Amino acid sequence: MATQQIGHGGASQEAGTRVDKDRHEVYVDGRPVQLTAKEFALLAYLCERRGKVLSREHLLARVWGNRYEGGPRTVDIHVRRLRAKLGAALPLETLRGTGYKLRAPDAEEAAAREARAESDEPGQEEE
Repeated sequence: MATQQIGHGGASQEAGTRVDKDRHEVYVDGRPVQLTAKEFALLAYLCERRGKVLSREHLLARVWGNRYEGGPRTVDIHVRRLRAKLGAALPLETLRGTGYKLRAPDAEEAAAREARAESDEPGQEEE
């Protein structure tokens, strides 16, 4: 699939984040977001392996290639830039000491439902 939807879908088809690999374009809520080639490659790779934990070393080897001679922190820098550009529309988790994971849609929906339930009933516990 050349186009993938990430983030919360909402009511319209344009809500959330859409990654079009064929056109090398990213949209958040229907608006285009400019990414560098490496930011796009990282985002596309994370989308392909959604729900899986990926270490910095794994991402370096797959996205930057085996000939990359820089340090592993370049992954952190690119993740920080993606988060700055995509904001809350990027459901990317940092797993301390392990790596990164782009949350699967079911996990996003469950987290959203849980957050709504907590905000709807403050101070009330489920039985």
